[in-house]
Amino acid sequence: MNFFKNENTLLKIIKFGPILFVITISFFFTQLFINQQSQHFEDEIHLVKSKYIEQNKQRVKEEVDRIHNSLKFSLEHIEEDLKNEVTNRGNEAYLLATNIYKQSKIQNLNDKEIFNKIKTTLGNIIFDDGKGYYFIINNKGTLLLQPLNIELENKNIQDTHLPGSKRFAQNITQAIKLKQDSYQSYIWRKKDTPHIQSKKISYSKYFEPFDIMIGTGKHLDEYEKTIQLRQLNQINNLKFNNGSFIFIYNKKGTNLAHKKNELRNKNHLSSKNIILKNSTSKIIHFMQNNNNGFVTYKTNENFKDKEKTSYIRLFKEWNWIIGSGFYLDNFQQEIQKKEIQLQNERDNVIHQIILSSIVMTILFIIISFFISKFLNELFTNYKKTIENEIKKTIEKEKILIQQSKLAAMGEMIGNIAHQWKQPLSIISMATGSIKINKELNTLTNEDIDLSTKHIEDATSYLTETIDDFRNFFNPNKEKTHFTTAKLIDKTLRLVYSQYKNNNIEIIQNIENIELLSYENELLQVIINLLNNARDALIKESKEYQKYIFITIYSTKKYLIIKIKDNANGVPENILNKIFDSHFTTKTTSGGTGIGLYMSKQIIENSILGTLKVENVNYDYQNTNFNGAEFTIKILNNQIN
Repeated sequence: MNFFKNENTLLKIIKFGPILFVITISFFFTQLFINQQSQHFEDEIHLVKSKYIEQNKQRVKEEVDRIHNSLKFSLEHIEEDLKNEVTNRGNEAYLLATNIYKQSKIQNLNDKEIFNKIKTTLGNIIFDDGKGYYFIINNKGTLLLQPLNIELENKNIQDTHLPGSKRFAQNITQAIKLKQDSYQSYIWRKKDTPHIQSKKISYSKYFEPFDIMIGTGKHLDEYEKTIQLRQLNQINNLKFNNGSFIFIYNKKGTNLAHKKNELRNKNHLSSKNIILKNSTSKIIHFMQNNNNGFVTYKTNENFKDKEKTSYIRLFKEWNWIIGSGFYLDNFQQEIQKKEIQLQNERDNVIHQIILSSIVMTILFIIISFFISKFLNELFTNYKKTIENEIKKTIEKEKILIQQSKLAAMGEMIGNIAHQWKQPLSIISMATGSIKINKELNTLTNEDIDLSTKHIEDATSYLTETIDDFRNFFNPNKEKTHFTTAKLIDKTLRLVYSQYKNNNIEIIQNIENIELLSYENELLQVIINLLNNARDALIKESKEYQKYIFITIYSTKKYLIIKIKDNANGVPENILNKIFDSHFTTKTTSGGTGIGLYMSKQIIENSILGTLKVENVNYDYQNTNFNGAEFTIKILNNQIN
């Protein structure tokens, strides 16, 4: 019934399995694709964002670095630029004086009148917000023109206590002697703050008609401020196509450059706009510990709060914080486009998968119908073959069991013959003694009693022996309680005579353990293993002491029974075959090979244990031996 039930189940699996398989696979791959597309979408979004951020980071960094480098270049060339500027101013004054001189000569003015005209004209020219002027000095070091310091006019500056004035006058007079132009760098007081003196650079040009020097000069720090304002003006006028701009703060939080005029020249740290105040504070704080880097902060753009990332860099020489940034939400439109594109691609593929699944399902339904019909016919034919093979296998097993019983019975009959020889001889000798003594008229009551005692003892031994053999052949298949000591004792009573007659010594090392199992079947297996060892020892032609070792002990998990001999072991080429049915090495002595096969079947199927064999090398009484060792393992759940 199970066969037919399994057959119908298998046919149903063949018929409906492909359909379920296709549906499952379609669902799996559809879900897998959706997950992949979702992951792909996330990856694309991440890539777009990363690309946007990296590109803009690179862009704003380049913008800031370019401004930083421009400021650095201006600062590095500030003295050179200042020289050029004062040179241009000095040349302009020289040209103006030359023109006045030429025109005055035409007008027939004397030298004094011409000089006064040049002095008045140059003295009236004030530039650079009232800080720039022209001076005239003669070959003795006397200042003939100093419009911003009238008290110094017509005084020899070598006699003043102004720092650097003496050296300045000496260089001027030397240049006049050589009729050369002169560049000088020296310390000079400022017009608005006379008590403050700073470095000044001047250019003087030799005016030959009066043997004088006409020149101009400028304080370096004032020119540096001029350069700063010039740079800030250029930065404020910068326009980028992407709408970004350069902003500049000083370390106190005052904005120096911004695209919005209303935010320039104001301290944003004190602004009432909290977002502007916090963003400025974050930038200033970042610059306290870093020279450059990226900062992300909140800002307000067109009345909307936005997140902005800026690259800022410190221009140490002027304590300016230069920055430019970009808004992170500008890439949302790009993400939305990508999302729509990916969604369309995903929908198209899902439709294709569903359509393919439907087509494949219909195809598999048709195929499975014909396959199930074919297999149904095939199974019907195989059913009869399988049933016949099962019957043959059962018959073979019955024959093997019967052969095993007959072989065991033959062994036992031989054992009975050996066991009974001695008691029968005793009975025969007792009756013969009575008969001889009677014929000789020497028979006494003591002789009768002694012979009777021998006959009774022998008869009792025969009775015990026949009971042991009857129990051995008892077909009882119920588990019984017995001990390992009694099991081995009963075994040896059945077979001991054959081992004694062949000079085989049995060495016992037995732990007495109580079992609940099939005693007769375990007894039959042990006898088979002992007989196998006996035959191997008899087969050996060498003259030496023959041993069989029986060892029984228990572990946490198993009861172990080991039986080994010293017959030099089983040849390695047949070691893994000796438990096969009908395999035997005793072809000349009529062996069938079913003893070890049935032993393994009994241990594995009835006792629920294992039976294995291996060749071992060991020492006993200072002698080294080789032999086969059979090991029975029985689970401890059969131990009481």
